[in-house]
Amino acid sequence: MQRRVTAIALFMLLTALVLVLAACGGARPEPTKAPTAAPAKAAAPTQAPDPTKLPEPTKAPEATKATAPTKAPEPIKAPEPTKAPEPTKAPEPTKAPEAQAPTGKAGFDLLMQAAKAQLAQKAFRATISSEDGSKTSQTVLEFVAPDRFHIMPSAGQEIIILKDATYMKQGDKWIKSPINMGEMMSGLLNQQNIEAMLKEMDVADLKFVGADTVNGKPMWVYQHATSMKVGEQAIKSQGKSWLGITDKLVYKIESEADSLINKGGKTKTTVLYDYDPNIKIEAPIQ
Repeated sequence: MQRRVTAIALFMLLTALVLVLAACGGARPEPTKAPTAAPAKAAAPTQAPDPTKLPEPTKAPEATKATAPTKAPEPIKAPEPTKAPEPTKAPEPTKAPEAQAPTGKAGFDLLMQAAKAQLAQKAFRATISSEDGSKTSQTVLEFVAPDRFHIMPSAGQEIIILKDATYMKQGDKWIKSPINMGEMMSGLLNQQNIEAMLKEMDVADLKFVGADTVNGKPMWVYQHATSMKVGEQAIKSQGKSWLGITDKLVYKIESEADSLINKGGKTKTTVLYDYDPNIKIEAPIQ
């Protein structure tokens, strides 16, 4: 670019010089006359035009600003862990089909057999809850065959009955009772006496009402009306019995019977049975 500017300036300077020389030497001179006046001053030589100024040098382009560094992408958040599925609930025990439960006389015979089978067990525990008017109570009764009883009322005296002795708890101490209830209880549990009591019991309106469970065990439930003579008094009751389908044992009884302490009143009772062969009943003192 600098060489091209210099050549143009030189060309213009030569052109101007040629024009000056042509103007000065191109006309012929006339004869010289006596001067009448001072000769005219010679014309000042034409000044050569100023050479063209060199153009200002081209400014260097501004340095390109550095591009701001690209921001690093934000780290990708890890997905939240998948929640573990809730555990599947265990299905409830299948209830026995109603069609399999004995009815009619067969149902009555089943109840009688259940009562006998209960006394044939090595041991069981009965939790008895009762309500008579405004009075409520709970008694736990344990039985170990053939003739041992442990009676633990919520309000009253704890009693242990063995075949040849009876013990009563007074405060924190046990004493031997002067009355031996063992002989009486052994007599009641005599097979002949049991048969006689069952004959005194009248079971009517026996009805199979459905299947149920007690502590996870499948049951047949029977509704019934009973009447039993106690001394000179006939005690009537309405109730339900839960019989184990597999072992034919009684596991629960609910009843509403004539009250023995409130004339005209009713006693509501619930009994739960637990058959535990590890129950022990021993004399508390020697």
